[in-house]
Amino acid sequence: MNLLFLDIETRPNVVYVWDLFKPIVSPNQVITPAGILCVGARWAGQPIQFLSVYKDGERAMLRAVHTLLRRADAVCGYYSSEFDVPRLRQEFLRVGLPALPQIPDIDLKKVVAQKFRLPSNKLAFVAPYFGLEKKVSAGVDFDLWTGCLRNDPASWRLMEKYNRQDVALLEPLYK
Repeated sequence: MNLLFLDIETRPNVVYVWDLFKPIVSPNQVITPAGILCVGARWAGQPIQFLSVYKDGERAMLRAVHTLLRRADAVCGYYSSEFDVPRLRQEFLRVGLPALPQIPDIDLKKVVAQKFRLPSNKLAFVAPYFGLEKKVSAGVDFDLWTGCLRNDPASWRLMEKYNRQDVALLEPLYK
């Protein structure tokens, strides 16, 4: 079976707001909609691939991920059925790529939430709880995302490390 482990990182919406406390944002206040910054992917037992708007450009990144997903018999991620895969499907259509067929999605967050009663279902808690490596956390805050939006090379190096580590945790957690 071609099992694809996958994780995406997205950029935030850029919006005009009047107030910072409970802002009300209408569609005409959206300056730049959220989108995908990068994708980490690996076939079971294979090296991790990292694709990004910084390194590859948006269309090439999306085409490459689309090709991977078309080859997949199933995709496995963390919160993938609620976030990663729907966001990818949306972006594929936006740039003119054909709709993907239905692909079985093994969403490890759903599995963890259904099978266990942990204090937290976040990957940052779940992975070390089960004896796996930790997520990358040093320097990972909103400044990392804004650095990537500015195409800061150091921010992109950390984003790649962060995204690759999330993907690296998926296969052992799945097993």
